[in-house]
Amino acid sequence: MTHAAPTDIEAALRLVPPLWGMHAWSLARSEQNGDVTWALAVITQGTVSSPEHLLLFYRGTYIGTATADPRPYTRVLDVTGDVVTVEYRWPLGEEPLAAPAGVGTVRYQVSAQGIQPLDAPPWPQQ
Repeated sequence: MTHAAPTDIEAALRLVPPLWGMHAWSLARSEQNGDVTWALAVITQGTVSSPEHLLLFYRGTYIGTATADPRPYTRVLDVTGDVVTVEYRWPLGEEPLAAPAGVGTVRYQVSAQGIQPLDAPPWPQQ
């Protein structure tokens, strides 16, 4: 099994366009399991509700982000084989941003060919 090295993760962070054209991404956390490495990218001066990007690697090669646009409240729950299960949260109605009640998961299959969502996005579409 080949994993993404810290230098690979840092290089991939530089490939992701800055948030809102001005906020660079930094590494919050990363883990490896089998052939898949994931890294959570956050903005340095962000808050709990700031958008985050989940970067996915397969056998040490950067494949891409889980979603086209960054999402707040992103948490990897599990990696089994080549499938990454991610929990997303979102505020419902007028509730505070610090405690979103909306919650759902998406499974992503990661391979050398790309990232395939196995579930529909659970959050409300804009």
